[in-house]
Amino acid sequence: MSSTALVKASPASSRVDVKVLIAEDEFVPRTILQATLEGFGHECLTADDGLEAWKMYQNTSEVDVVISDWM
Repeated sequence: MSSTALVKASPASSRVDVKVLIAEDEFVPRTILQATLEGFGHECLTADDGLEAWKMYQNTSEVDVVISDWM
C-alpha cells in the first residue's frame, strides 16, 4: 500500500508579486482588498474613483492588474 503526501503551497512560496491598481469608491471594500493583496506581498495603488485610477494608470509604470468596483 502506498501513501500519498499532500503538500499545500503557502502563499509566500507560490506567489508572483504584481503591482495592482485598485479603483473603488467605497472605503471599506478598498481597504479590505488592499490589505489582503498586500498580505500576499503585492504592491497596491488605490484610487477613490475611475478618473483618479485612469490618471494613475497613465502615470504609473508597470501596473499588472486593475481591479475596479469589485463589490
